[in-house]
Amino acid sequence: MAYPIEKLAEDLEAIALEVVTLDPGDVPSMGKIMNALCILEENCRTINHPVAADLVLALKGYVEKILFAETEDLVPLEEGVEAFVDHVVANDVSRLATGQALYSVMCKDEGGIIDDLLIYKFADRFRLVVNAANIEKDWEWIQSRLAKYEHAADVEMRNESDDIALLALQGPKSEDILRRLTDENLSTVGYYRFIEGRVDGQSCVISRTGYTGEDGFELYCAPGAAVKLWRALLQAGGEGVKPVGLGARDTLRLEMGYALYGNDIDEGTTPLEAGLGWTVKLGKSDFVGRRALLAQKEKGLNRKLCGFTLTERGFPRPGHEIRCGGDLMGTVRSGTVGPSVGQGIGTGYLPSEHMRYELGYLWFFARDPTDSNEASMENGDSIYFRIGYEF
Repeated sequence: MAYPIEKLAEDLEAIALEVVTLDPGDVPSMGKIMNALCILEENCRTINHPVAADLVLALKGYVEKILFAETEDLVPLEEGVEAFVDHVVANDVSRLATGQALYSVMCKDEGGIIDDLLIYKFADRFRLVVNAANIEKDWEWIQSRLAKYEHAADVEMRNESDDIALLALQGPKSEDILRRLTDENLSTVGYYRFIEGRVDGQSCVISRTGYTGEDGFELYCAPGAAVKLWRALLQAGGEGVKPVGLGARDTLRLEMGYALYGNDIDEGTTPLEAGLGWTVKLGKSDFVGRRALLAQKEKGLNRKLCGFTLTERGFPRPGHEIRCGGDLMGTVRSGTVGPSVGQGIGTGYLPSEHMRYELGYLWFFARDPTDSNEASMENGDSIYFRIGYEF
């Protein structure tokens, strides 16, 4: 089924409106917008529409300009340090200003994702914040790359994982609540920016980041201060703040379409397949995995990560099969019931030919072949859901 030109015009108009109305002072869902633009770019190539493709590229450039609006304030670090960090991640570290954070991925030579991470640029160093489950693996991998680095003598690495605790205060009231505990001017801390200051008397890195799709802050502090700071945040917020765990974070990040390492992305998936092409700067200097990713882009993708919503009641779980016309297309990578949308939602990798259009045209079902309690599924009934890049 060809991607209709009318649908392209409709999608382009909708995302253009989102982009041009962005307020640099707000906390926009940049990843979701860039992901949508990458899919539109692929759709333009599918129907060979160069004019529309140029418009998409212009919109992507505008979004990146907002993300890196303060790069004129760059403070030079030791050249070897910045070049090494730039070599081990796919995004462009050279565009970071002091006090700015950057989301990126680290890739194997073959293009598979070692981990996704945040990179913080301080005046005298970089800090790489990786997934806690991958600390040891990431440390050993980065060290192995450093051993091969021409200017290794210029680079000093320290594993600070046991010396830093992290608390995340997320939600529309986060700035008001945090302001009660600090004298820092939080209104000057923009999206993906950070400062060093004190919160409830505790020394912290105060970062306007998070993985919930909401406005919020992440607070990096000494482990010994974490419990005191936790209690101070609860007291300052009163009824306006609640303690939550990773389960709540998981539903929120999935509603936003944010990838989770170990579910949606891993060493067997590439950032291009996962909709994270916006984090890959193939035009910068050589980085680990660049050649493989460049070859994959030139050849075309065989599969892509997509999001879906159930069209009836159900709870999609990782491992459920995704089928079309009886043929196995893939398996569910992430799945939950989204509290904001009131529906079952999830992700899965599908063959690229099923991802070149707004996939509401296709119907799929999920089945867990190992769950004997799901009798209706064992009897061949289907839970249907609609595919599309937006939840």
